[in-house]
Amino acid sequence: MRFTHKIGELPDTISYIKDMELIDAARDLGGAGRTVLKGGRVIDPYLRTDKVLDLSMKEGRIDSIKESINPKPGDSFIDVQGFIVIPGLVDIHLHIHDLLTFNIKTVEESVVHGVTTGLTPGAANSLRAPSFLGSELDRGSLMNIGCYLGALSILGLNATPEEIIEYLRGEMSEDMALQKISRSRITLKTAPLTIGIKDHQAHFILSEEKMKTIAHIAAKSNLLLMSHAQCPSYAAEMVRWAEGNHLHLGHTDATATSGIEAYESVLGLIKDNKNVTGELTTTLLRRSRGDRDGIVIPEEARRFSLEALKEGIITILISDGPSHSVKGFGDTKDNIPAIIDLIEDGVLDPLSAFATMTTNPARLMAQVTGKDWWVKDLGSLCEGTRADIAVINPIEREVVYTFVNGEMVAFEGRVIRKGYGAGGWVTRFGIIPQMGVGDLTRIRRQP
Repeated sequence: MRFTHKIGELPDTISYIKDMELIDAARDLGGAGRTVLKGGRVIDPYLRTDKVLDLSMKEGRIDSIKESINPKPGDSFIDVQGFIVIPGLVDIHLHIHDLLTFNIKTVEESVVHGVTTGLTPGAANSLRAPSFLGSELDRGSLMNIGCYLGALSILGLNATPEEIIEYLRGEMSEDMALQKISRSRITLKTAPLTIGIKDHQAHFILSEEKMKTIAHIAAKSNLLLMSHAQCPSYAAEMVRWAEGNHLHLGHTDATATSGIEAYESVLGLIKDNKNVTGELTTTLLRRSRGDRDGIVIPEEARRFSLEALKEGIITILISDGPSHSVKGFGDTKDNIPAIIDLIEDGVLDPLSAFATMTTNPARLMAQVTGKDWWVKDLGSLCEGTRADIAVINPIEREVVYTFVNGEMVAFEGRVIRKGYGAGGWVTRFGIIPQMGVGDLTRIRRQP
């Protein structure tokens, strides 16, 4: 024989022709068995776990997590030795849907970088935004998506604050809502499926009365109220007129564009007020201090951010969205590298570092909405939890696999198209697989 070295055997998963017959070896791929991740370093801040474990998924949920899981007939397994297995990233400030546009590319890039749940805070979002975004989700989403409403669209309604609260809580009759809220029944049904309110569209300024009103509406409706923090004096007014109700200051580190003293003052608002929380942008935490198509902050401001994380003043990281795809200060590509930087630089231990985009945002949403499903379903790897998982190559600082609801939606920098439909719509009360808006013209139930 000319070649003496034997070539290694192929896995028995490739279809081929033998003796003029089709051998469909791939027929059982994606069947009813479990998907088992073997030998990964599981880091789960909720369970306080950091050790090498096996994890199995079945029917969209985590089936088991223990030291050794032996695959059974019908199971598929993935060797993840040397990789890190974490809950999928929960990004509570990710611009996917803003100014009534839907950006598929942003969704694809987000799941490629390990985001499995994204909450889109378009400050221009009208009450129709959930129905617009929901119709796209009904056609198949790679990730779980939730939506904030714009403060100005709420304040412009022909209704009193108490009537708006009644509507957002789902307690207003349809006849009354048609008079006070909207003439669209679709809007009436879908708008209360929001998770929060975002103020000052295009940096328009709310009056003191409207600041107080929107904070009151958000608190009584169990919605997260998010405000920008670029202007420290505006942020201080928002804190004052929130009157003890919860206020979340979006991309707090963007204040550094107004100077170091401005940034210090906003960090002080978070530190001195228990009802105020904040977030830091992963891109601005990197040693580069930002992207050239976004903003770049001073090195001193970056050090302030690291200290704020170390001291626990801020415990949540966000991306803001891919800055080359949608206007923003950050990029989802920086999420995992920024978290690993925090670990390697001794700013946070591994559990605390990964908690910034898993357990911590889930706990914040649970606290604000009064619903603990956020932590149980999104912020952990407990048995029975939704199988939203990111698998990381720590050497390359990249996400290798992303799973949403047990479905692999991204692998080594590419989306897997059959993963469209894996994600659902995020409400205060849980995740629903479809909103129904996108199905109105093709599916009608008999009365």
